[in-house]
Amino acid sequence: MQIRVFLSDHIALEGVDIMADFNQALSLLSDDSVSYIHSLHTLEHIENFLPLMKELWRVSQKDAQIEIVVPHISNALAYSDSAHVRFYTMFYFVSPED
Repeated sequence: MQIRVFLSDHIALEGVDIMADFNQALSLLSDDSVSYIHSLHTLEHIENFLPLMKELWRVSQKDAQIEIVVPHISNALAYSDSAHVRFYTMFYFVSPED
């Protein structure tokens, strides 16, 4: 079975099988079970960012694809939502070795 995860706000949309609080562990998903993760304007709302990244790593299969979209720090919309707790640059997800 292929598991695809779409990170979203707490809204039950059509086609959503699992609702989760991304500030908590993703206990509903087993290790190496997810083939694709799509996060669209979600991570800027996450208070417990590093624990979530560890959970995404844990549940992702070795060849999983992860697509992340966040507002850039230079965009005024990044600051217009008081629920944003984090701001991103183009280098935020790049390893220092890259």
